[in-house]
Amino acid sequence: MNSDPAGEILLTEITQVRSVDHREKQNCFEIITPYRNFLVYSDSKVKMDSWVFMINYRSLVLKKKVQENAFLQPRRKLGSRQKSQGNLLSSQRQSFDSAAFT
Repeated sequence: MNSDPAGEILLTEITQVRSVDHREKQNCFEIITPYRNFLVYSDSKVKMDSWVFMINYRSLVLKKKVQENAFLQPRRKLGSRQKSQGNLLSSQRQSFDSAAFT
């Protein structure tokens, strides 16, 4: 199995993670985002269950933090020459280096 990361998925973009039955591979789970679905497999059912739980948990916690931060920050109008402060999520990435993307 290749141990190099195949890519990154923003945890805040994940809408669902669930185990799936796959006709060719065992211990598969699907990571669903608005833009793309990822089919991932693990070495064992225990590892797969752990991945599904942790991705769902971390995604939920991060989304809650982002919502709280957005709620607590004062709102201001951006003038035509003002730039936004950037994407709050740009540094909140999680790489999947021990799961294989297909």
